[in-house]
Amino acid sequence: MSFFNDRISTLALVSSCQMLGSGLQALVDSNSELRLSWIRSSCESVSGSLFVERIDLLIFALHVHQSELFYRMRLLRTLHTAYPDLRILVIVDVHVSYLISQLREWGLEYVVSLAMPLCEWSKSINAVIRSDSIIAYNKFNHKLMMPLSPAELCVLRFLIRGIMIDDIAKEMMRCIKTIQAHKITIMKKIGIKNDAQFIAMRSIIIDRMNEQGEGICYRMVK
Repeated sequence: MSFFNDRISTLALVSSCQMLGSGLQALVDSNSELRLSWIRSSCESVSGSLFVERIDLLIFALHVHQSELFYRMRLLRTLHTAYPDLRILVIVDVHVSYLISQLREWGLEYVVSLAMPLCEWSKSINAVIRSDSIIAYNKFNHKLMMPLSPAELCVLRFLIRGIMIDDIAKEMMRCIKTIQAHKITIMKKIGIKNDAQFIAMRSIIIDRMNEQGEGICYRMVK
């Protein structure tokens, strides 16, 4: 027997953003068929709370530049595996193609933007209830496999270690402009727009490379 209902009535939220919690509460208050069971700002007690009380929809916020991003990603993957019948709506505050690609690869297809107006939340919740696929920023919903060349993989290994461009050029015996060009290509292929996003994704990139190997094709949402 499934631990969760097909019909969504009970919601829970994992987010450190108070405004998000208030907005969700307002949405629930306007719909008599929905109930917000609990809100957790940290991840420590989420698994225990799901075990104790049945939840139909877990809304899970990811803040790209938050120090706990890697841990929250790991927890999301674990929860999706442990509770396959639980619907999970992921909220992202910054569109990072690499991040959304990881979520979709793990089977987490309900992803929306934190910047979405409150009036759009009802549409998103209803889409989840109907099991419709909703992806943050629909114009990016095309998947494209972008393999990295051996030289790009080498540069990427240096970059994720925090090595500077000029030092990478010396190690690889290439000119600085060549390494800079490799970096630009790498960022485009894996779906990361700038250095701040790269730093935020660093642990996730390392984890994926360790898990699937250096010859991986990075799945990009475009």
